[in-house]
Amino acid sequence: MKNLMMWSVFAQLTMAGLANAQTKDPWVGRRVFTRFGTVLKVGNKVVDDEGRTASITASGKDRKSSRTYRVQHVNGKWLWLQDEMSGISGWVQAKHVIPYEQAIDFYTNRIRANPESHLYNSRGLVWHEKGEADIAIADYNEAIRLEPNEALYFNNRGIAWKDKNECEKALADFNEAIRLDRTYARAFKNRGDTWRVMKNDEKAIADYSEAIRLDPQYVNAYNSRALAWKDEKEYEKAIADYTTAIRIDPGYVHAYNNRGNVWLDKKEHEKAIADYTTAIRIDQGYVHAYNNRGNAWKDKKEHEKAIADYNTAIRLDPKYAYACNNRALVLSSKNEYGKAIMDCNEAIRLGPEHAWAFKNRGDFWRNKKEYDKALSDYNEATRLDPKFAEPYNGRAWLWATCPDERFRDGKKAVESATTACELSEWKDTNILGTLAAAYAESANFDKAVEWQEKAHRLSTDTENKKEFEERLKLYKDKKPYRDTR
Repeated sequence: MKNLMMWSVFAQLTMAGLANAQTKDPWVGRRVFTRFGTVLKVGNKVVDDEGRTASITASGKDRKSSRTYRVQHVNGKWLWLQDEMSGISGWVQAKHVIPYEQAIDFYTNRIRANPESHLYNSRGLVWHEKGEADIAIADYNEAIRLEPNEALYFNNRGIAWKDKNECEKALADFNEAIRLDRTYARAFKNRGDTWRVMKNDEKAIADYSEAIRLDPQYVNAYNSRALAWKDEKEYEKAIADYTTAIRIDPGYVHAYNNRGNVWLDKKEHEKAIADYTTAIRIDQGYVHAYNNRGNAWKDKKEHEKAIADYNTAIRLDPKYAYACNNRALVLSSKNEYGKAIMDCNEAIRLGPEHAWAFKNRGDFWRNKKEYDKALSDYNEATRLDPKFAEPYNGRAWLWATCPDERFRDGKKAVESATTACELSEWKDTNILGTLAAAYAESANFDKAVEWQEKAHRLSTDTENKKEFEERLKLYKDKKPYRDTR
């Protein structure tokens, strides 16, 4: 197959050229696909998320294939594109891009004229981008039939299988891509992503590390390895990887946002806010950063700032259910339960599969003393996600401590609290406290004292410890706890 790379040299176009770029051109804001093999440049420098040496196959094809970008600026015949996944930006000629809405027809017409493997692969990428994984896989199958030794096609089909949560098929494709090309950093990274979906962080980290060894400038691999380190609560290693990604690419917005999430887990709120703010400065439309900065303000009990950030996230993306849910949590902390429930209603409308939205709405109904509605939401949350500990804990607390005796049931409370403890690996002190309250409601005060003492011993929260001590005194006096708040 002939070399299809497009290595246009345009030294005259640099970042400084942005100052003269048009900003009201019809191209601006449009999503586009690059044609097969197109690369972005700033001056004579190629910019992308993998090293170019590792990116070119032996046959000369660019592993990037078609990619999805958004047009940020225009300067004559040149477009300044930003990669929607990595944030990488650079210039490319307009003739080398295809508007998003025209891409399927473009590749279909090319296939009819000359059914080459790379055209099926490119159309598969477009279908996948449009959320049509099954149609994408059919195109990748045809690309593989035509060219069975091309690692790129197995890699792309593997990504589609992973996104369908068919992880074994994804692993098989990534394994084949790696067998065909042991230097294929992106296949190692994608196999790592699959291991992470399968909750195997050890194998994920090994694959990310190999991707980084093959391409030390591969910022997405650093980002993914950091996510796995965070899963393992190896926060310093996660921070180190995000910091390396930022050093390689100071404009890599996801690394700032994700490093902020680690700082937030470490309760270092000022550092978290600083990273989220930098992410927003780089990309003022970065919805996740507004939402996450809102979470940091929420933790600091700066409620108005939190609500302002959630409002911005929702304005930027009215379908962003997480911000609706998080704003509900802030409103509930202000005892505005009616407004909080309205936000949960919206989060559920946007994502009826989100167990956490039902769980939170259950909490708000409980606080409004509408206990039947609370139990209904807790039950729905456990149905949607049987491995989510919090709704089991919520309904156990209600059954154990409800001031309305019609809703108390000690036996059910112990069963549900025990499930919550198992799912949280007996490490969550609040859930251990719920189990203690459940035993107290069942008149098993020895067990209530035992578990409340364990919760008190494990807790590092001064406010929680004080409340735990008050409950412990009740249980020692053989009295159950009633939640009258």
